[in-house]
Amino acid sequence: MGRPERPRGGAGRTGGRSPRGVRGRAADDLPPGVKVEMERKKVPGAGAEPVKLHPGISAREAARDMEVEQWAIRRMRALRAFYTHLSIYTMVNFVLMVVDFATPGGPWFFWPLLGWGLALGMHAAQTYERLPWFTRDWEQRKVADLIEEANRNRR
Repeated sequence: MGRPERPRGGAGRTGGRSPRGVRGRAADDLPPGVKVEMERKKVPGAGAEPVKLHPGISAREAARDMEVEQWAIRRMRALRAFYTHLSIYTMVNFVLMVVDFATPGGPWFFWPLLGWGLALGMHAAQTYERLPWFTRDWEQRKVADLIEEANRNRR
């Protein structure tokens, strides 16, 4: 029979002593008199040597590109939501019109058409940014205007 295997990892391996990872062994497990030299890796810019700068996109340009991409994604989602709303509005109101013409009595289909149409119009105005208080940065612009107005009135 061979030697019993030692458990790997955890505090049980070193008996509570701090492990000094040397190729899977604790430094305290080495025979007396054996010293282990840790290899130091050179990191560019850590000493006096210059750091190589690679040409490419700057952080400001990368942030601007990311901002534009996020704006485009928000815009696409708003347009998709509006087109979905418009499609549902058209289909449902067509069905209501057919039901109204198929049943006796006066015409009533135009009431839901009108009410829902007003809501759809507001949705379109928001989607195409025709209502200034619905835009994303309106609050920030309004705060800046109010501060500027307060500073003008104070003078």
